[in-house]
Amino acid sequence: MMNPLAVWKFGFELRSWSPSYQRRLMRVYQPFGMTNIRKIKTVIVAGGRGTRLGDLTVDIPKPLVTVGERSILEHLILQLRTFGLNEILLATGHLGHVIEERLGDGRQMGVSVTHVRENSPQGSAGCLRPLRDWVSEDFLVIYADVFQAMDLARLVDFHLRNHSRATLVVHPNNHPHDSDIVVAREDGAITDLLCKKNPRPRYFNNLVNAGVHILNRAVFQYLPETGMVDLVGDLLPTMLQAGEPLFAYRTGEYLKDMGTPPRLEEVRVAWSNGQVQARSWCAPAQPAIFLDRDGTLIEYVPLAHTLEHIQLYPWSVSAIRTINRAGIACFLVTNQPVVARNLCTLEDIYRAHDKIETLLGEGGAFLDDIRFCPHHPDGGFAGENPIYKIRCTCRKPGSDMIEDLANRYNIDLESSWFIGDSSVDIMTGRNAGMKSLLVETGEGGRDGRCALEPDRTCSNLETAVTYALRRIQERMGL
Repeated sequence: MMNPLAVWKFGFELRSWSPSYQRRLMRVYQPFGMTNIRKIKTVIVAGGRGTRLGDLTVDIPKPLVTVGERSILEHLILQLRTFGLNEILLATGHLGHVIEERLGDGRQMGVSVTHVRENSPQGSAGCLRPLRDWVSEDFLVIYADVFQAMDLARLVDFHLRNHSRATLVVHPNNHPHDSDIVVAREDGAITDLLCKKNPRPRYFNNLVNAGVHILNRAVFQYLPETGMVDLVGDLLPTMLQAGEPLFAYRTGEYLKDMGTPPRLEEVRVAWSNGQVQARSWCAPAQPAIFLDRDGTLIEYVPLAHTLEHIQLYPWSVSAIRTINRAGIACFLVTNQPVVARNLCTLEDIYRAHDKIETLLGEGGAFLDDIRFCPHHPDGGFAGENPIYKIRCTCRKPGSDMIEDLANRYNIDLESSWFIGDSSVDIMTGRNAGMKSLLVETGEGGRDGRCALEPDRTCSNLETAVTYALRRIQERMGL
């Protein structure tokens, strides 16, 4: 039976990557450079042993584990074909002969597959050595254990526009503690890489290398001739230190490492209920939940400006985790006039948000993105920072921060919800064309700055999320 979410989002079954879907892609993405993407060759890194999957990978390699009716590797190849990426090299190792027997030269799937098998493990970058003469000027490198449904044309366009030597697809996930973390500026330029095997700060942003990359041939200049070389742990830090331009492509599309049994089950559930395709840029705009920070997600402290002030409510992790599991995007939108008041710096706000993301990640939850306004309209006070004492359009109840997120993540605001603890939050939701929920924590609507009634009042974030998700699912017909 056709899944209702997929019907609501697409109007037809996408799980087969059907010809009608491919024709739609051609119409939608012709302006985004389908000609450029067809020049790019793809390397699929499929050499891992998959030991964490236990009995599932005793006789078959990890990429041949199934999701629905197909193996993960077959899903990936069909997606590549949809975008015209028909030249594929499979870098295999453990049980590589099983993959070779299953796929052959790829003709039965409408692509050309070349197999290169390692005799001994060389690492995620070391395995690229034999490919120097095969790859194109820019080439796609995807880990075979990453299940995703990305708009690859947008990724290629981003890489080429930035003249990047290496572009890493990044996103937040529910296990950042055992993932490689990417630190990047707002324009995507990477400033640091925190490899999971190395020590890292107590608090860090939840921006994870998703296992999808576009590399330029320049990477071979930095690749040692011998030995184990990891892409994020060894090769890319060397390039970054040498001043090469590396970029992070942040996306809200579905990307999931299925390397453990619980994560594999999450992928299988997301595939069966339509969440995988629903998060794609190829789909119509999707609903989301937007949250205020102080008094909604974290405990209310007037003019909070130190790390000690940042404390999650006891129910916050479970509330955000519930949103994540529903496959709905979740954003934090907050005014932080403490910067304009000169109580702290922009860097202090980023560190505070690192703490929030770390604490959520430790509980298996994540925010899709965060926006904050550092301004305040009233100037003339002693000790203030005059740079930020301005009238702006980003400060709530203005809707600029929300509209920016909606444009970046393909969000349908009409079907989305804003949750906050003040009348300003209710006005913000209204100004952005959303429904709004007031929580009784924090200010609890007692600020009296805007004379608007919320669509509903809830006791806290957890009950508000439950209500918003129920209404979103009703709208979807679930």
